[in-house]
Amino acid sequence: MAEAAVTKDDPTASAPSETSAPPTATPDARPSELAMSDAWDRAIETGIKWAAYGLLAGGAVGVLLFRGGMSRSAVTGLGTGVGIGMAYADARREFADLAAHTRTDRLSVDPAPRTV
Repeated sequence: MAEAAVTKDDPTASAPSETSAPPTATPDARPSELAMSDAWDRAIETGIKWAAYGLLAGGAVGVLLFRGGMSRSAVTGLGTGVGIGMAYADARREFADLAAHTRTDRLSVDPAPRTV
């Protein structure tokens, strides 16, 4: 069965509405509050994870290589510090990327022209 073709001259043809469907949102098109919250969640999670990894690695090295309790504690503390430092560097990079992305979004918005 053939469908009837709608021509431009047909006054009964309905034009597609401009507000029929909202544009699809991309994963990066979310409010900055949610992006900041996600960044903080990842920073805290990464900090806890890397601190634990550093504690375990430092403790293992301390047990294997050193005999005294103070030496073992120092190496364990050093390993924990390295883990926290790695987490800090990762979080700092992520927040810098987020800030740069937010700044470029704000710069790309063309403000309303001023009338003098």
